[in-house]
Amino acid sequence: MSTTAKVLTFIFLGIAILVVTTIAGAVICVFATPLGPTNQREFGGILPDLLEHLIQYGLKGGAIGAVIGGLTWAVWGYFWFRKKTDEATAVTNCNAKQPPSSDEPEDGP
Repeated sequence: MSTTAKVLTFIFLGIAILVVTTIAGAVICVFATPLGPTNQREFGGILPDLLEHLIQYGLKGGAIGAVIGGLTWAVWGYFWFRKKTDEATAVTNCNAKQPPSSDEPEDGP
C-alpha cells in the first residue's frame, strides 16, 4: 500500500472511529442516567426537563466518547505507522563485533 493511501485510510477511518465513539458515548450517558424527580406521575417529564437532561448528559457522554475515540485513534496510528524491524536486523545493527564468516580466510600464525 502506498504512503498516500495509507495516510488517507488512517484519516478517514480515524474520523469514523471518533464519530462513532462520540455518538455512542452521548447515547449511553443519556439513557444510563435516570431523569430527575418530576411532579408528574407518568413516565418521563415535561419537555424542558427532557431537553435539559438530553443536553446536560449528552454533552458529557459525547465528550467522554470523543476522548476515548481520540485515544483509540492515537494508539491505532502508533501501530499503523511504526517501523517494523526483525530481530535479526536489530541484532545485526548493534555495535557488537561480528564473527568472521566461514568463506573468509582466518588470520593465523
